[in-house]
This record gives sequence, C-alpha cells and structure tokens, in this order.
Amino acid sequence: MYNNVCLQSESAVERRIAVRQLTIKSNKSASWFVDIRKLFWLYELGDPEDLLESPTEKEHWKRTVNRTIDNIWLQQTIAESKTMKTLQNLNMNMVKPRKPHPLLQQQAVSTYDANRQLLKLKFMCGKYILQSDRASFSKNKVDDTCRVCYKSPETLQHMVLECSGLSAVRDPILRDIESEIEKSFPCLWQSYTQDQKVTALIDCTVLYKKHKLSKVECQRLHKIDFQCRRLFFTLHTKRFKIFELSKGAASARPLNTISKSVCSGNSAGNLLITKKPDGCYNSVDPLGSSRLLRRRRSSEWFITPNRDKNVFRVC
Repeated sequence: MYNNVCLQSESAVERRIAVRQLTIKSNKSASWFVDIRKLFWLYELGDPEDLLESPTEKEHWKRTVNRTIDNIWLQQTIAESKTMKTLQNLNMNMVKPRKPHPLLQQQAVSTYDANRQLLKLKFMCGKYILQSDRASFSKNKVDDTCRVCYKSPETLQHMVLECSGLSAVRDPILRDIESEIEKSFPCLWQSYTQDQKVTALIDCTVLYKKHKLSKVECQRLHKIDFQCRRLFFTLHTKRFKIFELSKGAASARPLNTISKSVCSGNSAGNLLITKKPDGCYNSVDPLGSSRLLRRRRSSEWFITPNRDKNVFRVC
C-alpha cells in the first residue's frame, strides 16, 4: 500500500501527506507513516524516504518484501531452534517459508495413514509426552521409570530403540526400515549412533546432506518415512494398551469377606468379593460357584446367578 502511494504523482494528496508526515513526525507519533518507517527498519528494507524518491514496480517491490521478510524469519527460527529441546530432532535445513516439509508433501493413502502422520508430527515437534517429560514437568515428583519395562528412565531413545517390553513389535519394523535405508544409503545406518538413529527415524530427511531434494530423492524418502510412521504408531499403540492393562490392575479393589449371617441365602459359607466401579461385587465362595452379589440397601443383600463368568477373577 505504501508503494502505491509512492507511485503516485507529486501533486497527489496521499503522496504530499506522506512527505509531510515522514518529515515532521517523530518516532513517538501514532502516525501510520511512522509505523511504516518502523517496519522498514525492522525488516531492513532501508528508509521509506528512499522509496518515495525512487519508487519501484508493484510486483518487483512485492517480491522484494516477501523474500526479505521470509529470510529474516527463517534465520530467526533456525537460530532459536538450536536452543529448543522440542525441535532437536527436526531437520531445520528442510524448513522453507511458504512450503510444507518434504515429509508432509505426500498425501495420506487412508484415514489410518493420516492418523499415523498426525502422531509422527508430535514426535517431529517434540510434543509427544514420555515419562521423563512428566518427571521434568513435576520437578521429579513423578517417577521417570518406563511403565512398560520398569528398567530404565523412559526417554525418547529408550522408547524407540531400547525398551524390552516393545521389542516384539519394534524389531520387525526396524528391519524393514534398515532394508529401505540400505537400498539408497549402503552402510550408513550401521555408522549411526543411537541418537542419530532416533533423529533419522523421526525426520529421515537428515539422510540427505543437502537443502533441496529431487523428485526421485523425495520418493525414496517417502518409502522410508512410511515405515517410520508404522514404527511410531505401532509403538504408541502397544504402549497405550500396556498402560490400560496396568491401570486396570491398579484399580482392582482388595478382597473383602461377608459372613454367612449377612447373606443368609448362601449355604456355602463366607464369600470372598471384590467391589466393581458399577456397584456390583465379584464373588467366589469356597465351593467354587461364581455369583453376582449386588447391594440393595445398607443392611440387605441378595444373590443372583452370574451369567458371564469371564468378568470374575477366581481367588
């Protein structure tokens, strides 16, 4: 818009106002032209007075402004990412203004694959929460031990490469990833350290030591990234299932004993019961017959046959 004012004739009202405001107004003024001057200085575009004296064509000025602003923000983002732990596994050399990351340029083949991509983005941006992150957030009030194997702190490297509780689902997919990498980069995977392997699995563009990829190279990376998405999604699913099972075991109530006098209709003697969240009780009597025990009032009980024996745990 300011360039359009500069392109006007010297007798135009808007141009004469621009000359006057830029000449007499200080930097503390609320004038729109003073704000334009600050933007020029912020993005190193020179002085607005110079553009008044020698205006450029609209398209050329637009390209110049966009390129300058993009470069400044890109350099600032790259500099800040070096101090951010969440972005340490993202290849910033592949981040380009106004363009998606090369690994996001491939369309998902299904809804299931789209969910894999969303999960992979969490790892790329460092937003996937592990037990070590919970311990750090709580100032070590939470134990950082892995809830799958209970052997080591649950770091990103431990989950992706080392956890013994996830090895059954991890090892087959890792072999597929290694075979895909060996096709394009022979002996490269074996030369990597554990940290480098984790980074390559999260963002496989680090396999290429360049800033721009050809179409063939992008296709190779998409094949590798497909296997990497499989890996992270499978590890996440397995980990979640183990957590759900452990939560179910931890929420089991202790066994209690109800005397025969309370349950007068029970001829088997005392009952060992476990209370369930819905108010029912798991009951097993000494003779081995499973029954469902439900409390009606504080002092009255009744027993009904248990049709689904799988919901009860034999004591």
